[in-house]
Amino acid sequence: MHRTTAEESARRAAGTRASAAIIMIAPFAMLAAFVYHPHIAFLPDANAVAHAVHGDTLRWAVAHWGLGIASALMAAAWVAIRENLRDAGENRWSGVALPFLVFGATVYAILPGMEFTVLAATRTGGDLVPAQKAIDSWFVPTIMIAGITNAVGLFFLARAIMRSSVLGDGPKGMVVAALYTMAVSRLVPIGPVQFYVQGLASVVAL
Repeated sequence: MHRTTAEESARRAAGTRASAAIIMIAPFAMLAAFVYHPHIAFLPDANAVAHAVHGDTLRWAVAHWGLGIASALMAAAWVAIRENLRDAGENRWSGVALPFLVFGATVYAILPGMEFTVLAATRTGGDLVPAQKAIDSWFVPTIMIAGITNAVGLFFLARAIMRSSVLGDGPKGMVVAALYTMAVSRLVPIGPVQFYVQGLASVVAL
């Protein structure tokens, strides 16, 4: 019995460390990908995209590959945060938030996949501007769906944090403010807001 209890404690400790690592790594991975992404003033902008891809195809590929990986890590981080809140006794609003957050992160990961279209175009001698404009009709609704579902999930997550005892009043207010900033910034189609404000807010929140 003692051995079983010790093994269970060890498993829980390992799980806690893994959750903490994911929660810490995910926002930094997202911020790094955003910072490395070539500057785009407004989203979408076919001419700016063409200029960025022509300037450095490797950077374009690495940045978007990184964004896809970071978005997957963020989905895992939301699951870990939900588990922490549940263990702390908040089992209502965090449970409502989780499907929206995971869905939003999954849809957001589609966007960097779309942006490999222009990379393929430049590698095969295609015209980048028409190629980018061809995917804009899919890019815009995809980023809006990701933004709206993400905002809904962050609203419920903030509600869960406010109603739980997992944080003190000072950190709780800072985290909730950062979550709201994340929600709003993803809905703003301005490059620096979408990339840098959202990325920094995710680091503060998580």
